[in-house]
Amino acid sequence: MLTVLANGLNARWSSTVPKVLYQYRGEPLILRTIRLFEALTGQRAIVPCWHCEVVKALDGRELRVGETTSAKETLLRTRSLWDSHNWALLGDVYYTDAAAQKIVACKESLAFFGSWKQRELFAITWWDSIKLAEALEQPGHFNRLWDAYAYASGQKVAVPGPLLRLIEDETTDFDVQP
Repeated sequence: MLTVLANGLNARWSSTVPKVLYQYRGEPLILRTIRLFEALTGQRAIVPCWHCEVVKALDGRELRVGETTSAKETLLRTRSLWDSHNWALLGDVYYTDAAAQKIVACKESLAFFGSWKQRELFAITWWDSIKLAEALEQPGHFNRLWDAYAYASGQKVAVPGPLLRLIEDETTDFDVQP
């Protein structure tokens, strides 16, 4: 299952337009992510969201899960749809082609992708649904994907470890909205 997360609250984004709809290089971030990963995986993306503006842009791909407060909670609401190989991607990230290919090519039972320099996780891929669900269900300090990563990797805090795959993105080019 290919899931592109678009249920964020835009708490750190200072624009009235949801960050997933930000136009970068002529295309909204989420639509580029959908196009890129659908082509690489051969699967149609589902997009858990509740923002009316985002739903209008998604051409029927949305999955209405109601308002959630974290990516962890949103992913758990899609659990009944998980299949043998799954990808979950943040919809407000500009993935480079190399990063997208690395994410799709990963054959490990569970892997998190992100930038340690930026202290951000951008994607998860998993074959082992039980292991990911267990990690997502654990309470954490921030109730974020880093908590699931720390639990799954056996780390007490979010530090680089065996499940983290480093990728580059171009999100820092526009992360602070003028």
